[in-house]
Amino acid sequence: MITIDRDLNIDERKEKYRNREVICEKNWKHVIHHYHCMDCLNEETDDKEKAHIQYGICRECSQPNTGNIIWCSFCNIKYLQQDFDKWTSENEDIDELIKNSQLKASSTNGIIEWIPYNKFTNIKYVTTGSFAKVYSANWIDGYIRGWDLETKNWKRKKQKKVALKELNDSSKDISKGFLNELETLVKLLELNPFIVPLYGISQHPDTKNFILVFKYIDNNFHNIQGFTPLEILESRLINICISLKLIHLNNLVHRDLHLGNILQDDKNTYISDFGLCRPANEMNDQNIYGVLPYIAPEVLQICRDGKRPEIRAEIPLILKDLIQKCWDEIPENRSTIEEIIDVLTSEELFYKLLNLRLDLAALPSSSSDTKRLLDVPDLSELEPMPTTQIATDVVDSYEPFFLKREINQIKMKYVDCYCGKTCFICNNRTSKLSKNDGGNVLLFDPRISDTSKEYDISISDTVIKKNDVSTSDFIAIDSFPTLVKTSTQDSTYNITKLAIKGLNISKSNQQVIEYLKLNHGLLLDGCNIQPSEQAIFAKNGELSISIYDGQPMVYTEINKTTELCINFPIAEIEYKGGLLESFLKYENKNENLHELYGHFFARKTLIGNKLFIKSLNLVTSTQMNILKYYLIYVYNLAKCSIEVKFNNLFTLNLLPKVVTMDGEELNTHEEFSEWINNLYQKHQKKIVYIISYNNLIPISQLRNSKPDDSETYDERQPGIVDFKESLSLVDWVGNAAYDNLICWTKDFNLFHGLMANQNYEIEISKKIAMDFINIPKVNLSNKSYLKMIKPLTKLEVGLISSNIFSIQNLSSFPFIKIDDEIYEGFYYILVKFERYEILLDVDNVKPTKEFEQIIEKALNSMKPLKDLQRIFNEYGHLFPQRIILGRSLKIILPNSSSNDTFENVNDVNKILKSLDDLNVSYLLTQKGESVEKDNLSQWIDDTNGDLEIIELDNIMPFNKILKAEQQKKIEDILNKFNDYRIIMTGITDLKDLDGNDDILYYKHINVETSLEDENYEVFGSIISKDNSKLDNIYVNFGLYDFNGFYAIIKKSEIANTDLKKCYISWMIVGRPSQLSVFSPNNRDFQVNYFKKLVELQSNKLNYRIETSFSLSEGYTIFAHAYHSSTNYEPNNIIKLIKWSRNSIIFQITNLSQLNLNDDPSMETKNIISMDLNICILPTDYKNLKICNNKEREYHLIGYILAKENLEISAEDLV
Repeated sequence: MITIDRDLNIDERKEKYRNREVICEKNWKHVIHHYHCMDCLNEETDDKEKAHIQYGICRECSQPNTGNIIWCSFCNIKYLQQDFDKWTSENEDIDELIKNSQLKASSTNGIIEWIPYNKFTNIKYVTTGSFAKVYSANWIDGYIRGWDLETKNWKRKKQKKVALKELNDSSKDISKGFLNELETLVKLLELNPFIVPLYGISQHPDTKNFILVFKYIDNNFHNIQGFTPLEILESRLINICISLKLIHLNNLVHRDLHLGNILQDDKNTYISDFGLCRPANEMNDQNIYGVLPYIAPEVLQICRDGKRPEIRAEIPLILKDLIQKCWDEIPENRSTIEEIIDVLTSEELFYKLLNLRLDLAALPSSSSDTKRLLDVPDLSELEPMPTTQIATDVVDSYEPFFLKREINQIKMKYVDCYCGKTCFICNNRTSKLSKNDGGNVLLFDPRISDTSKEYDISISDTVIKKNDVSTSDFIAIDSFPTLVKTSTQDSTYNITKLAIKGLNISKSNQQVIEYLKLNHGLLLDGCNIQPSEQAIFAKNGELSISIYDGQPMVYTEINKTTELCINFPIAEIEYKGGLLESFLKYENKNENLHELYGHFFARKTLIGNKLFIKSLNLVTSTQMNILKYYLIYVYNLAKCSIEVKFNNLFTLNLLPKVVTMDGEELNTHEEFSEWINNLYQKHQKKIVYIISYNNLIPISQLRNSKPDDSETYDERQPGIVDFKESLSLVDWVGNAAYDNLICWTKDFNLFHGLMANQNYEIEISKKIAMDFINIPKVNLSNKSYLKMIKPLTKLEVGLISSNIFSIQNLSSFPFIKIDDEIYEGFYYILVKFERYEILLDVDNVKPTKEFEQIIEKALNSMKPLKDLQRIFNEYGHLFPQRIILGRSLKIILPNSSSNDTFENVNDVNKILKSLDDLNVSYLLTQKGESVEKDNLSQWIDDTNGDLEIIELDNIMPFNKILKAEQQKKIEDILNKFNDYRIIMTGITDLKDLDGNDDILYYKHINVETSLEDENYEVFGSIISKDNSKLDNIYVNFGLYDFNGFYAIIKKSEIANTDLKKCYISWMIVGRPSQLSVFSPNNRDFQVNYFKKLVELQSNKLNYRIETSFSLSEGYTIFAHAYHSSTNYEPNNIIKLIKWSRNSIIFQITNLSQLNLNDDPSMETKNIISMDLNICILPTDYKNLKICNNKEREYHLIGYILAKENLEISAEDLV
């Protein structure tokens, strides 16, 4: 525990009190976030002391800092003034605006700068609005964070990703709207933390249009995916309301507030785009401002009849009242922003929402989606949340004590080695995400969002140390090199193989020279290269060894084949020495010269390793692009010592054959990872080779006093005589780094199942259940077309929204339970631009072992349908075999007669004409952004490389990816689930049997798997320990519940058997769909179950029961009689007498009838009605398996239809 030092600035407090428990020395209360004590701040009245508590002391002037992080207005304004003569926008109004902002800034939030355009890199087009184009870029310098006393310069957030808003036609004249937006933003930025930060102004060097530079936030409220807990939504709404109140208090209105202008990142919600913001006293009621779908109804004179959207029933009354008041037809009656804040921060609303969440959580029928939407923290966590000390004069009472939001750790998708490098996937500059002790950094490209798929290369917990990529050290040669014979094509050649270890040279230069024969010439024989017999240079020359700083090199069409090789150098060695006298004096002919000294001398030698890519003539472009992506991805991760985690969706054996220098094939990710890690990981003994000899000089030239460099040769490699061209790995990979099936699989969750929920929405499974046998086919496409669709049901609307157009009805798909509703009134206009078509034949995939195992476990479970439903709810119900990538737009139109005659078109000009005919002026992207019809052609050109899924087609049930055997098992279960079946069987001992009169006994039998209904029947009998049926003991079953039933046992007076040594064999019969239980032991047995009303008469023993189906020899019959629904006492003795093809004759003796009077006058009184429950199995009962006891052989004993008691009718004889 430590007390807080108020003199420290915020950065110093963060550093000193990290992971420490901090208290205030004044009141001994805990300090939140290590910044300051809220109680002290609220009690303090002096402004300077308030600043002291919040921001600490300036180290230069010893006065309190005035703003966030490290900001002293007195000192920092002087530093800004010193630079006024170092920049200009060449526009006086702009210069004046920037200077005023800097002179008045009380924190970094209030600073805007003039930013030269050459300070931006990686500029990419994002979208076009009504008055501006928007680009994303990386700002090399980044925004100011404070003054660095040591370097006497500004601390900056370098490599910051920003949004560039280039205003149309602003080069010649600065419009009033442009200056208005700047003035408004500068005025509000310091007061309002929920407005998108403006960093500065720039100018395009070609168009001369001025550019506003904002914080880059690519997520708006249109893009909210899935459910967001209500407490977080509430917090974001309050952020918006506070922003609006601050705007209003400054005599301003936004006038263009809609979902697209509300942005959000991982921490905050912001209001953006003040292009229509005006001072309140300048409003003109004659002018209409805004985007059409969001303009108030009364402005457009619509919704006069009181129509409003439906408010869901579970919304608390306090919120309903607020919503309805905001919808009031008279604007003056609507809620003010103060009233909205009061409601959203009220305790009443908090407890209403909390009770609603708790009530729903207690209901077993509540959907998981609803619970997730209304999820809340534990009550113990609902502690007061400290009020942020911004704009306390605006919202004095704002203290949302119940809003406790947890920000999840940011997960990263792509990583480079350290700050300032370039992302090797998208070529963007990386950003520094966080910094820990020791200089460790986490890096990511903020352009690329994380989808968190199971099979992603995930490195979210990885810290990359700068020391791991040091270039100051080199390897120690650990042993003499060896010559290894290997072959490529039909040639055999030698390669120099050596073991190295560590990062420091442990041998002398002379030893290294001797080991690698660097002072020898090279003898060339086809693709074979080996050191010469005699040395050319002395050993005491200059040796230079350095880490290879370049890219791996790719050589195409080597040795006049389709093969290629990739060199992965790790070090380069240069040697310069004096020529030996023996070499200079050698005077024999050239032939002997080459035999002794070789053909060339290599000034530079590369060591590392090499891969050969073979059989390229059999490879598709899709396979090649996947391999390219894979190689560059794994190479970059290995250089950073990051573990590569791939699933087996794309296994290496589906790609071109990859072979190492010594002939080993790399067929799995594990083999490839081991190979490349051996090459690049530090402090590890590794095997490397001499892979290339560079800067070759002919031996004959060395004998000249002045060698002629014009006759030098660039390179010779072991195993390679010639090649078509050499490219760096990055150049060879090219667009395949991002246009390939692996990237699309990650970005779009391709090859995942699709799930249909009760809200008619199609969701993508987070799990993947298949491996590829063959790579899917990818076809280029360049189609553009417009089509109109009229959905008839809400399900169709959901399918269309998910880009599925070929299905209208999901009833034929198993494991989908949706009650569809009629949908009327609207047409969908879809404009599509296809780029790629991905085709996946179901024969080219196989289920993963994990998926097969969980399916098999479900099939063999006691609740197979429920377990299968759970699995397919998780993995998916549907699977598309055809996926179209491209770009799409849509608009929804009301019904009209002209729509019925519309025909689909497939030409851009015809599309534009059709949109005119339909009076469509704009369309919406999948993200909800509007594209004006007149800008459609430009939008197509600007978004050629920005892909999204635009159609999912050829949809099949997800279970069809399983092997035929499992498919058949699932189909059998589905077919049997609504019929009567044997639910489960069992044997129960009677050891603990209790009786009230030693004649009638009740035994409760618990079932191991609970049933979900009481609508079932039980059949069985009492058997002895030697598995024989006891004739003088009778049993019935009743009092059924979810967890079991009662056996009612009755002994006859002549029975002297000890029941505690006996057993009950029992069988539950019912419909699996009702009970959710279906034991795997007896699923193949067909069951015929029915009831018959029988009237017992004293003068009659035999009763014929007709059947609606044919009987055969070997069938087993079970029968029990019941006198009423409450009397389960076994008073009837039932025996099978005869049977025929369509009937059974039972002898039924009622124990109470044995003493009945035989007087004919009493015959009607002696009739006893009863229900006879009959179960017929088309098999011998000895074939049935017992579910609860597999150790001993027990049998359910029934009556077997035998030939001896077959009753043959005249019809049978015919």
